[in-house]
Amino acid sequence: MQRWKDIQNYVALAPQRAEAWYLYADFLYHYGHVVDLADADERALAAFKKSIDLDSTYTPVAIHVIDLAVKLGDFESSRRAERLRLAADTARFWVPVHQWYLAVKTGQPATAWLDSLRTRSYFNLVQFAMNDGTGAPEAWSVLDSSYRTAMNGTRANVARASGGTAEWALVFGRPALAKKYLAASDTGGDPNVAVLAVRNAMIRDGDSTLAPLGVARLSPEESRTRSDSASRMLYVRAVRVLEPYRLASGDTSHIRRSIEQMRSALARLPNGKDPELQASLGVIEAMYANLAKRPDAPAALERLDSLLKEFDYSNVHGGRAAFENLTAARLFEQRGAYGRALAAVRRHGDRWTGSRDPYHATMLREEGRLAALAGDVQGALQAYRHYLALRFAVEPVLQPQVDAVKREVSKLEAQQKGK
Repeated sequence: MQRWKDIQNYVALAPQRAEAWYLYADFLYHYGHVVDLADADERALAAFKKSIDLDSTYTPVAIHVIDLAVKLGDFESSRRAERLRLAADTARFWVPVHQWYLAVKTGQPATAWLDSLRTRSYFNLVQFAMNDGTGAPEAWSVLDSSYRTAMNGTRANVARASGGTAEWALVFGRPALAKKYLAASDTGGDPNVAVLAVRNAMIRDGDSTLAPLGVARLSPEESRTRSDSASRMLYVRAVRVLEPYRLASGDTSHIRRSIEQMRSALARLPNGKDPELQASLGVIEAMYANLAKRPDAPAALERLDSLLKEFDYSNVHGGRAAFENLTAARLFEQRGAYGRALAAVRRHGDRWTGSRDPYHATMLREEGRLAALAGDVQGALQAYRHYLALRFAVEPVLQPQVDAVKREVSKLEAQQKGK
């Protein structure tokens, strides 16, 4: 990512500026996993502390250090940051959030703080669950409660709430419930619902029974006359999910037309570039080259990986980016490139903001598996434990998967102790 390169240059040019170290740490805090740094949290905390040492009045640093330090067990740094923020920030909304997290992490009673969060700052529970799995049952509880409250609203509000909760249901291992909520969000043949139904099937970690209906709804968009920009974009929306779906089942009957039309859509753009559209084309080309055993398959995969590395993950479609990175990871794994596969599967949105990625748990499970194959035992355990925290009470269809991960964790823990 160019942003990361720019920040590194800033630190090199101004190593005595607190702001430089703050920006360096802030990027690692939110997106270190995107640039394949397994120790991003540790590096971020060290850089935050450097920024505080340079200027203890630089309040933005304290905001992040308070909870990051708790996560890493550096309670003295957390207390220092808390004192700095209390002195500079008259708002106190963050206090119960921090006290709850601190209590949970240190094994202290947290009920009083939790009650406050449920009524005032419930989304912070989701943030922590997405970041490291802490409070996952409480996070799901408040999300489900919010959905039930929204059910008393207008049809449009119900549809929005259903769509969002369907994605969270996938994260927490409830595919049948996700299917129910997705159907409830469908107002008048919404094509986005069809896209989600097809993509969910390709992820292979949920209910796939809605996929044929999604295909049937999107397929007409491929055959309509594309006379204006709006109709062309409808075509692109259909192709970027239908073509991978077909290729995943070995169907290449539409591939030539799909690639030509995707390239044509890119050519019509003012500068011929759109990172997300380019990546969607890259996925199709890489999948097809692999399926057809073409000699340019490695080059197609490299192009896809290069495009995915340059995404701005602070402003990217979470579900689509997850699918594309999972696809790249699976293709690298087929070639025995476990390290490359691991780097791909670690790329996703900002965990600390609680960004909604319906495939987050799937990514974590794959990260754990690939990390183990790559010899990164600690990374595998961290990913697997996070996965298990999110999948604390799954539907029966996913229980064998959870049990298998638990067995892998036991093996890895024994391996780690034996060193």
